[in-house]
Amino acid sequence: MALDAVKRDCLAQCRPIVPRVTVVISNLPDYTARATIRQLEKDSSMTVIVVGIGSTATATIMNQLATYPAKYYAIPVSTYYELIMASPHIGSTISDVPRNLNISNALHIPTTTNGVYHTVQLNTQSHATTNDMIIMFSSNCPSCSVFGSLSEPNPTSTNTVANTNRRSFFAYSGYPNSIYYFRVPKDTGRFFLSFLANGMSGVNIWVDVFSLPNMLASSTRIFQNKNLAKFNS
Repeated sequence: MALDAVKRDCLAQCRPIVPRVTVVISNLPDYTARATIRQLEKDSSMTVIVVGIGSTATATIMNQLATYPAKYYAIPVSTYYELIMASPHIGSTISDVPRNLNISNALHIPTTTNGVYHTVQLNTQSHATTNDMIIMFSSNCPSCSVFGSLSEPNPTSTNTVANTNRRSFFAYSGYPNSIYYFRVPKDTGRFFLSFLANGMSGVNIWVDVFSLPNMLASSTRIFQNKNLAKFNS
């Protein structure tokens, strides 16, 4: 299958810290490819854009096949002529796919431009457990606004609320660094992070993921259940 060939090629040739995108164009999308696509997302951090042509490419099937969020990555067109006309939109969608950042790997950005967003996506599937996860984002840019989202591939101030719960720590040089925490559901497979640059040179970012400890997860569930019981009484 073509998707199997994509996986083999990616294992051999895909570069780190770059967007990984596969575009599937079909007038009869095959639902049985869903498992292969999910595995490709997990193993290769691939974003799969599905372009469906005609009435046989139903929204239900396309939304099941495309990488989440499907509102961006499932693209329906009515005819082959419309497919040609939609090529700028498809190209723009491909260009907007964020680069992949391996968890626990640092990303160095030599120069930034004031007011420009830098976005990465995290593949958290291998870190998923039975508890919610905590994603830690740290950088050496204390005045850079930070955004995180489950549903917006490019989180910005127009579609996402900034994380204002900044924690400071100091590196060996005494320069202030920032840490932000995001709590995400246990079944999260992908998380999107961005920061709004301020023109600083030599920005470093680093992320890590860990599961919420059982004690805290249990305490949270008990607290939520008590509140729910009180609300219903």
